[in-house]
Amino acid sequence: MAEQVEHIKWVPNTRFMVDGFRFQSPRCKHYWLTHYHSDHTTGLTTTFSAGTIYCSAVTANLLVKDMRLNPSCIQPLPLNTPLLVDGIIVTLIDANHCPGAVLLLFKTPPPPGSEFSEQVILHTGDMRWHPRMGRHPALKNERIDMLFLDTTYASPKHIFPCQEDAIADIVKVMRQESKAHPDTLFIVGSYRIGKERAYLGAAKALGWKVHVNADKLRVLRLLGLPENDMALLTRDAAAARIHVSFMGKLLTPDALTERKRAGKWTHVVAFRPTGWSFQKSGLSCRREGDVAIYGVPYSEHSSFAELRDCVKTLRPRRIVPTVNASTPAASRALVDRFADLMDLSKDRSRLDFFLRKAKTAPSTLPVPMTTGEGRGSGSDLSSFNLCMLRLLLRSIGRGSGVALVHGAVLGSQTKRRQLSIGAFILKAPSSKQ
Repeated sequence: MAEQVEHIKWVPNTRFMVDGFRFQSPRCKHYWLTHYHSDHTTGLTTTFSAGTIYCSAVTANLLVKDMRLNPSCIQPLPLNTPLLVDGIIVTLIDANHCPGAVLLLFKTPPPPGSEFSEQVILHTGDMRWHPRMGRHPALKNERIDMLFLDTTYASPKHIFPCQEDAIADIVKVMRQESKAHPDTLFIVGSYRIGKERAYLGAAKALGWKVHVNADKLRVLRLLGLPENDMALLTRDAAAARIHVSFMGKLLTPDALTERKRAGKWTHVVAFRPTGWSFQKSGLSCRREGDVAIYGVPYSEHSSFAELRDCVKTLRPRRIVPTVNASTPAASRALVDRFADLMDLSKDRSRLDFFLRKAKTAPSTLPVPMTTGEGRGSGSDLSSFNLCMLRLLLRSIGRGSGVALVHGAVLGSQTKRRQLSIGAFILKAPSSKQ
């Protein structure tokens, strides 16, 4: 779920907010919406009049025809086209998430003291990273100063497969269950939008129809899906082996048993397609009588390995986590997991910056830690010997009156930031001597 924290909704050096409708402000007249999921539209109501909402054409269609917003406050924008909005160049890129979801690439005025003429900011919204995204003309060889990153699954334990493999697992189970019990109804969980590739992919592989109710069909017609996908859909429940259901309470054993009793089916098999279903032993399965519920690690968010590949490809100078980052400490912990892949060559808050300056610095540094939001800021130097530590001190303390006293490295005056180095405490000396 996207964090509802105001400061990460603002695009620095602009009058823009991204997915920040809960924090509407007179300072903002340009609201950007990455996609049409409820945790990103929080605070958006039919009476919205605080400014203009910029989004993809699909999302605009949903805002007007599903949420019933006034179309005069919505500006749909094309993908892959640099556009000038309030003096800022913005490019929308497909996010490989749900229909209409986009990455937002901003080129803004630089912060004070920057060596560059512009600051490049990429906001991912929610995304499923794929290597082809790094080859997009707008991103290839582009310097990324700040990356607002979807950190939903930013933990090494999240190692689920690609979507194609997850869909293949669904198809395999459907074939097996259908062979064992020919009159089996298959139900695939979904949201208001999202998971379309899961149930449509399975239907195409098996040559089956997909049943959706009238409201779901109306929403699907707003998504711009290919005609051959739409041809798989039917309102006739009896004509379809696959039914689409909401992911919540409708996918419980009791609810599924009622579905079985109401139709011609002898068995019901349901699927929860979500990355949270991943387990190393394979697909999870809960079976109660003639009802089974499979957890399938089909995700529309990036796995941890994919997030690492994203950061390795883009090499941002700063990362701002947008999920599971409600506190500065939580945000720093997330950034820590990617700091070794970032471009931190200009970050003077990192000890590694000074180590690079020293000719005798070791070629391989320990895994970074963080003390500053959005940036790695140092290395675990507990294994450094005293000789190496002296080299470090020469790099950062020359002429500053640094002294080694009782196992602590101190300056006559110190800044607030400090880092642990084994038994030492390193405090950066103040310029006031």
